[in-house]
Parts: sequence; C-alpha cells; structure tokens
Amino acid sequence: MDKIFTNVRSMKFAVFGLLLMVVFGHEAYSQNSWLSTKGPKGGSLYAIVIKQNKDIFVGSYGNNSSQGIFRSTDNGDTWIRSVTTESIWSLAKNSNGDLFAGTDGGGLYLSTDDGSTWVQKGPINKVMRSLFVNSGDSLYAGMAGGELYLSTNSGASWQSKNSGLPANDVLALTANSSGDLFAGIWSGGVYRSTDGGTTWTQNDTGLTDLRVRALACNSRGTLFAGTDGGGVFRTTDNGETWTQCNTGLTWTYTYALKIDGAGNIFVGTYGGVYQSKDNGDNWLIDTSGLGSAYVRSLAIDSSGTIFCRNKRWVNFPNRSNNRCERDWKEYSDFI
Repeated sequence: MDKIFTNVRSMKFAVFGLLLMVVFGHEAYSQNSWLSTKGPKGGSLYAIVIKQNKDIFVGSYGNNSSQGIFRSTDNGDTWIRSVTTESIWSLAKNSNGDLFAGTDGGGLYLSTDDGSTWVQKGPINKVMRSLFVNSGDSLYAGMAGGELYLSTNSGASWQSKNSGLPANDVLALTANSSGDLFAGIWSGGVYRSTDGGTTWTQNDTGLTDLRVRALACNSRGTLFAGTDGGGVFRTTDNGETWTQCNTGLTWTYTYALKIDGAGNIFVGTYGGVYQSKDNGDNWLIDTSGLGSAYVRSLAIDSSGTIFCRNKRWVNFPNRSNNRCERDWKEYSDFI
C-alpha cells in the first residue's frame, strides 16, 4: 500500500537556513544593501525546488524534529512541513507540476497536489542522491552505490539504467538540448548517455578532479561540472574534453550549480555563492549578507530570484557594498 503524508501545521520545526537573493536588474555589480534576518538551527537542507507559481519546496536531512519536506506559498515567510519520517536528498518537478522527493532509504515520494499530500513510491530501500526530469517528463533517479533508475510513469515502475556506470554515488544528473544525459559520479567523473540511459560512457579527459557533485548545462550546450576541491570545469564538446575555469573562484569546494534565463551561472561553494556572467571565464563572489557560508543547494524562481541553503548560523549586520547586484535575506523560520 502506498504511504501517504499530509501537511503538518501544528508544530514549529527548526532547520538550517534558506536565504533569498533578489535580483534588481541585469546591470552587473551595482551597489546594494544586504540584509540577513535571524535564522534557527537544525537539520540540513540538501534540495530546493520552486514551482512556476513560486511555491518553494525544500528537502531536509536530519533527525525526527527537522527532517522532511517544507513548503512555502508566501516567498519564504511561513512554512508547512510534511513527509515527516524521511530525510530528503533530492527534489524535482515535471511539466505538469508534479513533485518528486528522493529519500535516504525510503524510496521516492510523489505529490500531484502542490505538496498537500505525498505518496511513497519505489524503489524502496534506496538512497536517492539525485533526481532529474528530462524534456519528455521521464524521471531519472541516481542512487548511492552507482545505481541509476528510469521511470516513465511518475515512479509507478522503474527500469535499471546502470550499464557502464561505476559503483559510486550518482550525485548529479542533467541533459543537453539534444537529449544526451550526463551523470556526475562521486570519485568517478562524468558519464554520458546518448540512448536515454541504456548505456553510459566515461567522458572526463581534462577533468582532473573526479569527485563531481554538481552539473549544469546552458542553452548553447556548454556543460559545467562542480567538483569537491577542483572547482568548476567546462566542456563545449559534450564531455570529450574539459577545461578548468576557476578565475576568481577562491573556494573550489563546490556543491551546487544553477544557470538563470540570462545565462548567468551560480555556484554554491564551501565559502559562499559565486556568479559568472561570461560563461565561466570569471567568477565574482555574491556573498555579502552570507558571510563565509557553506552553500549546498541553489534554486531560481520564474522571476529570477535565487534561493540558497546556508549551513552556517551567523547573524550578519545590514551592510552594502559595490560588488554585486543582489540582496540576500534569510527566510528560515519554519512555522
């Protein structure tokens, strides 16, 4: 029988902070005031997904008081918690607005009603480190231990798609405009599939750090890989060759990559959020109001507002500088 969770409204839960970066315009690095509100302490937010209507969902990994899925319908001012018995590694959405949550051993959870209820799907007893929905709404789930599964019916049934993959955690999944799939493997580099995941080939010439944590592909087909110490790498030939692109990136332990509608690239690192406006040639830190923040997840809504998860709990004063065109505010009081 499917396990069903509904929203829990009667308690307060404390988790690590979610911060908001508001985009004021497209001119680079104008002066702004930065603000961070007081945040609570608790579990870790490893995943963020934002629907077209700007509802925000975050997945928390922690103990019974802080794990689960949290939803905000008011841009982060208030939060509702559901799926209270599972720690969440990954979140994704399809074109219908259905939501998927990958858990730490509890399989997949599906919501078709904007997060009001969640139904447990298979494969059970799997640690889902990454989720990816392609342009045809096929769902790919990357597991701990090198397993990868495909579902074409929103998790009701699954096909194994492991041929050619090493037995290492699949931490990142993405695709280019041609439909080629890419998998970022912990200590295994990057693998490419041109047949929907049926077979995989290692593509990492020049990728000198094989501890890949994040992948992102822009509209021109340039693929970026974030690594655990080697910084960011870039390929323009579908992974055949890679070039390190770390100019200005002083923190090279990277955890998240996102690209906005204008092609700007954002990378979450152990030392904050960096932005590149020139396809990765140069990076500028976007961290006033964050301090030396450990950023594990990023998301961008339909208006270009960026959300990140900040692991460190420090109250920062209001201040302004002339480095970035952003304004950060902490939105973390889960109610």
